[in-house]
Order: sequence, then structure tokens, then C-alpha cells
Amino acid sequence: DSVAARSGGAIYVEQGTLKLKNCLLRDNRTDSALGLAGGALVFYTSKACSVVNCTFARNRQGSNSGFGGGAVYAEAYSSADGLDVNITHCTFAENSDAASAGTSVLANAFGTSVNMRNCIVGDGMGRNLKVLGAAGINSQGGNVSDDQTRVTLSLGGVPNSVFVFDQGSDQTLISPQFDALGTTVGTIATYPIAATSPAVGSAVMISTTTGPLVNYRLATDGQGVLRDDGSPDSGAFEVASSVRLVLNEIRFDAPDPAFLEFYVPRDSKPLDLNGYEL
Repeated sequence: DSVAARSGGAIYVEQGTLKLKNCLLRDNRTDSALGLAGGALVFYTSKACSVVNCTFARNRQGSNSGFGGGAVYAEAYSSADGLDVNITHCTFAENSDAASAGTSVLANAFGTSVNMRNCIVGDGMGRNLKVLGAAGINSQGGNVSDDQTRVTLSLGGVPNSVFVFDQGSDQTLISPQFDALGTTVGTIATYPIAATSPAVGSAVMISTTTGPLVNYRLATDGQGVLRDDGSPDSGAFEVASSVRLVLNEIRFDAPDPAFLEFYVPRDSKPLDLNGYEL
């Protein structure tokens, strides 16, 4: 519910880094006359940033003369240093851009790379994603979009039309089957999806090269619910799961023994932690 005159209705990152997780960015906007970019969030940096398990709802880039980016705008502060933004298991819905240049995500300028995995972009305007100035939005699979994700890139001075969500595990031109924005457990609102949604079970494994190559999935969704059915859903919401584990207290100061206290909330199903590691 924030307003910025020019850019970054809720958050503006300049020459810094941001790791955003399990958040709701809702009803943020830029000014209808002066607005430039990023109704909710602007990355103007060359330091790596990430957005995980977040919901972008009803954000708006308000000026028809702005760059665009109804929800997210990304631009490398230095083209030589570049910018990597990783967006994972996020949901975009009901965002808008008066400049018609990417209601969900706009990437601008050479060296800018936005990597999307297991996300849902469903703003319903037919222009969820946009790329300008030799930037790139790269699919890492498991994404769902209600439009084609078609963008125009200039290659050797010649405009070329390409599809951003181009992996075999991506699904485009299909409705995510959103329910209304709200909370099903906890306090963080998101867009629930129907049990028949194409996003159900469509998330792909995440690979890491820290040590031996390991594949893993995010343990929870945007509301803190465990993704525990062996076939996680794309987006910030996990269907048909209500198992939660809350870290309640951390004690580390001497002379008392250090400990972590967890509890299972009353609105959670029983939880078996056998096999989990901390």
C-alpha cells in the first residue's frame, strides 16, 4: 500500500543487495504522471539479489510514459558488472503497467539477467514479461503463464520474437486458476490455486553446485506450509497442505545452554520430522 513518485513503489534497491523471502507486496504503485518503473520493486544494482516464495498482487506502474514493470523492474547499475536476480516460487497476479511494458517483470539494459524458476505469472493483461536493451529474462523451468511470454529482442540490429518461458517444464497460454487473494493458514496472504491448476505438481528441482551436485526443493511455501507431498507446486502456494513448523525461540548467549525451540501450530496437521535436517 505504498506510493513512490518515480520508481519502486514499495522497495528501491540501489547499489545494494536484497534477499526477499515469504513476503506479500500488494497495492503498491508509482505516480501516474512521474512514474518510471517498478510498481512494487526496483533492482538498480550490480549485486546479486533473490526473491523467493513471494506474492506480487495488484501493483501498478502508473505512468504511460514510464519504462514499465508493473511489479518488478531490474536494471544493472553497471553493464560491465551485470546483475543477476533470481526469482523462485513467486506468484504474480492482478499487476498492471500503464506503459504496457511488462506487468509482472521488466528487465532492462545490457548485463541484466532475471532468472525465473517455478513461478506463476498471471496478471491477465497479455504482457506479463518484457525485455529491453539487451537484457534477459531466463527460464529455469517449472513456470506457468497465462500468456505466451513472447518478447522482442534485437539480435545484430534485427528484431527477433522469442518466448521467455521456453523450457519443456514451462506452461504458457493457460490459466493458473487463482482463487481470491487471502490467507489459508498463518498471516501472509497469497493467491490459492485450484486442485486442477496446471501449477499443481509442476515445480522442478533446484540444482546447486555447492560441493557435490545436489538437487533439492524449497521446504515450505509462502505461508510457511511444508511442501511435503513429493511433487511441489509452482508459485508461492502449495495446494492441499497445512503442515507447519514454527521456529519460536533462539537461545545462544552464555552461560545458559544454546537451543532452538520449535512448535507445531494448532491449525497444522500432525508433523513427523523423521528424516529432516537443520
